[in-house]
Amino acid sequence: PLAPLHSTFSVMSRLLLQTDHTTTGVSAYVLSVISFIAYMLFSLLLLLIVSVRAYTQSKWYGLVSFHVVLRRMACIYLPVLVHIFDTSTDIAVLVLWAVYAIDEMRGYNHENVNMLSFLIPSVVLIFVYRSAFMLQWYVVHRDHWRSFDVSLSHKLGNMFLILTDLTVHKLVYKQLRLQYLSPCLIQRRLTFVEAVFESMPQLVFQSVFVIRTYNTEVAAHHGIDMVYLSLVASVLSIFSNFDREDVEYTIKPFVCNIGVKLFRICEIVARYAIFTLLWAVLSGFHISIYLFADFCVYYYMETKTGRFRDNKDALLIVKGLYAVQAVVGVHIRRNIRMIMVRFADNAITLIAIFLFGLSGFDCFKCHDVDERNVEHNPYMLGLLIMATAGTVISFVMYLVLYHSNFVSVTSKRSIVKMVDIEKLTQGQQQQISVSPEICERVLGLSKYLEERSRSDVACSASDPKPPKQETMDEP
Repeated sequence: PLAPLHSTFSVMSRLLLQTDHTTTGVSAYVLSVISFIAYMLFSLLLLLIVSVRAYTQSKWYGLVSFHVVLRRMACIYLPVLVHIFDTSTDIAVLVLWAVYAIDEMRGYNHENVNMLSFLIPSVVLIFVYRSAFMLQWYVVHRDHWRSFDVSLSHKLGNMFLILTDLTVHKLVYKQLRLQYLSPCLIQRRLTFVEAVFESMPQLVFQSVFVIRTYNTEVAAHHGIDMVYLSLVASVLSIFSNFDREDVEYTIKPFVCNIGVKLFRICEIVARYAIFTLLWAVLSGFHISIYLFADFCVYYYMETKTGRFRDNKDALLIVKGLYAVQAVVGVHIRRNIRMIMVRFADNAITLIAIFLFGLSGFDCFKCHDVDERNVEHNPYMLGLLIMATAGTVISFVMYLVLYHSNFVSVTSKRSIVKMVDIEKLTQGQQQQISVSPEICERVLGLSKYLEERSRSDVACSASDPKPPKQETMDEP
């Protein structure tokens, strides 16, 4: 009875342990698919477990069915599902590249690519994104930690969850238990930092890999399909996160919704195509210089004309994070100078790409003429067209929205949606909108003050001269 199962495992083992380069594509593809399915199932199962656990501990338990609760919290769960899907595809691609890199170390050379130059930076970027979110977590919670004297073990536990990418499950658990109906600020920052520091760089790395392996034996393997799936997941992650931020700067979201989304799609496509073409036409050395120069320009713009113009006390780390965000995609806020700088930035870079991608002269640390010629590679030619069209359309669409007064200068970020939130004060509503961890402390202190107020009233009724009571300020 076990013969079919035994034969299946035998075939799988031969595929996975095969060292001959003629079948390494099959082996890499099988491993990448297994890793994708395993990580996806593990994350979804863990999400289901923490959701059920939080549901049984919430006030919803016994009153509202579980599927109704999930439907009411859809705006919290949808970004989490996109995050899990994007991370799963990235891990699958890393496994695929790791197998190719092992092949290279064993002596087989894949044409036109050095796999370690793709694998090592991709792994580093995962920890860069989590380190950036760790800084965000500290900036958001530092005053809260000081007010409530949070222990060192609690802080280290949060850092461990961030590094292992389990923070999103913790946030879902706490938000469901506390009956949130919209994502808190820290969850929005988690997915947004991922889009800026991980999704966009991975999108560029994988696109350059597709360009370099065009018309080679690697492109004939099934593993390239997993790269295409990861490209789709990264684009979905970037667009969904920027789109949620754009809504906060639109005055009439229902009227200008199509225009805002068109602007965002063209902006993302233009930046993604420019980053990829800079690497494919010139080199990684040149794109590093370009990114550093861009960071300096947008840091100055954010400080002088952007969100920090009237906020001189903002932390240097926060300014740097928002400058990196502007390099990837500018906000649609009412700031015509920023958009003019972005248009000039894209136009000048595209002119340089045209010159080096269509000419035959050499340059310092550039690729060979045949490798960088956009006419010889349909992917590069398509990206060049997309970058040009995206730059022009995004600029024109912003001018239309700007002169129609559909975008505002300041964000209209609202209080988080939550059951019975109207019973809290305005200050408490603002605090619990930041993080469920702060919400637990605030609600616990609020209940304590209510109970103490009742005891004071009872004491005053029985004693005409009650003793002087100590006061406790809200954090």
